[in-house]
Amino acid sequence: MKKINAYIISAAMAVLVAGCSKGIENACDDTSNDVFTASFERSYAKSVFLPGYGASSVEWEAGDRINLSTDDYDYVYQTTASGSPTYFSAVGLSVPSAPMYYALYPYDAEAEFSNGTVTAEVPSVQETIHNSLSVHLAVASSSSTVLRFRNVCGLFRVRISDTGINRIVFEGNNNEYVAGSIRVTLDENPTWTAVSGVSHVELNAAAGNTFAEGDYYMAILPQTFSKGVKVTAYKTDGSSVVKTYSKPLTLDRGAIAGGEFTGGVWEVSTVNLLTSIASAQDLVLSPEGGFYMTIRDGGDLSKHGIYKVSSDCLTVTKLVAGAECAALTDSYPWGGDFDSYGLFYFTTKNAQKVMTCTSNGVVSEYPVNGVTLPHAMKVIIDADDNLYVLSRGEGAGNGKVYKVKGNEVLQTWNLTGALYETMCFNADKTAIFVFSNQSFDIQMIDLSDNSIRRIAGNAAGHSNSRTYRDGVPGFPLTATIGSVADAICTSDGTIYFNDTFSKTLRKFVPGPDSDYSKGLIRTIAGKSWPIEAAGNPATDLVKDAAGTDAVFIYPEGMALSPDGNTIYMVDGTDVNCRIRKITYTQN
Repeated sequence: MKKINAYIISAAMAVLVAGCSKGIENACDDTSNDVFTASFERSYAKSVFLPGYGASSVEWEAGDRINLSTDDYDYVYQTTASGSPTYFSAVGLSVPSAPMYYALYPYDAEAEFSNGTVTAEVPSVQETIHNSLSVHLAVASSSSTVLRFRNVCGLFRVRISDTGINRIVFEGNNNEYVAGSIRVTLDENPTWTAVSGVSHVELNAAAGNTFAEGDYYMAILPQTFSKGVKVTAYKTDGSSVVKTYSKPLTLDRGAIAGGEFTGGVWEVSTVNLLTSIASAQDLVLSPEGGFYMTIRDGGDLSKHGIYKVSSDCLTVTKLVAGAECAALTDSYPWGGDFDSYGLFYFTTKNAQKVMTCTSNGVVSEYPVNGVTLPHAMKVIIDADDNLYVLSRGEGAGNGKVYKVKGNEVLQTWNLTGALYETMCFNADKTAIFVFSNQSFDIQMIDLSDNSIRRIAGNAAGHSNSRTYRDGVPGFPLTATIGSVADAICTSDGTIYFNDTFSKTLRKFVPGPDSDYSKGLIRTIAGKSWPIEAAGNPATDLVKDAAGTDAVFIYPEGMALSPDGNTIYMVDGTDVNCRIRKITYTQN
């Protein structure tokens, strides 16, 4: 069984990536034939797939079995431990000393070794593994007990971002053999000839299920497809989507090619230009309909306050501000949430407090006893009306999240030695995700055991479009993350967050069993680092368009529409602050 454990370059259809080649010589040469060591060309190991930007590899897992032959007899050997290099021990009879040893992975009871070749099977129906692969035929030959395995196949990656797909089929456009029974040479550069070839490879979702969003890999016999290739995605409703690449495509041994099935695009449009107020910060769905918006107008401190926004975001009216409430003047209202009674709680970054606001605009301080709240950034509230307050702290290293009830602190989480900006719950409010200001990662607080850990982001961040990466599906720690102004979670567990450094909107999709550590991050809207390329002020570049053709000015607060089908985002700071609407349009 193989699994991905790093990151891979995003390859468009017909773009090959150096990858999956294995090897690095093994210094361990045991003279006993009961124990063999094994490695792969250009990496340490074999059966755990490690896709990478420059090169990919695979590693052995405990229990992996291989055929080991001296041309006279076929033996079975098994790994004693995971890792690389690893050792293989005999299962049953041990191979006798011989001038040459030949090996095949994975073990095939029907394999036949003869005259420096082996006949083996590349199955046409391969096991479906989310963000990984199940088959990668490899062979080795050696005059010692050190085996250097070499891949026989190349890989084809299919990236799924559409819904309802339950079967994927790969074919060459000239009816080429891509799987089946083959005879492979056991030398430095293994080549294959067909014994009983098959012209397609397919992956199938488990009965009654569909493919989760992510990457899936097929092992394909390497060759040049003279008329290109075709990949067909079949859906549960009986329809299908065909992706065809009609130019010649060469898939080398140990290389990766790929393409994507996407179901639609995110359309960005401007619905309201806020000409009378500036620096809107947070946008929060109100239980009474519409939204509450916090304003931190830097040009007029008396405008600091809470504003009401209609459900279509076309109308904005002041509920209360510093002009009527002195406690709000120069307070810098920041991130907020509603309790079960409809009372709005919000932080004041400059005043260092948590405050409440009624539907009639009455503002009161909510004291948090025993602590100060320097740079209070966000408050969120669970179903039991426990408050969770993010205090970014002064400088680096002293940010905290507090759990508060009845004005008393019940729990404190210390964040890492960097700044954090905002936070949100997951769908069932069993975990909190805390997002970067200058930490360049996402922390997850597990409320079941109060643990905290880095769940996404490589902690190095990005500084231009070249270092901006969504990372490898299944490995969110490989993504680069800038400063996040706001994040929201939908009922299916997808977290949407913006990135003010790159001026993008991204999503964080959990992996199997709602495991975010195996999830994926994707950019869904906004051209990354648009100012870097154009050299113009952001306000000159703002653009309504689909997906990454759109341009944001400075993404801030976000909220879901009451029906959950639309994202509204406050975009901009002191100049040309506006509300953008982001909707998903099915292709």
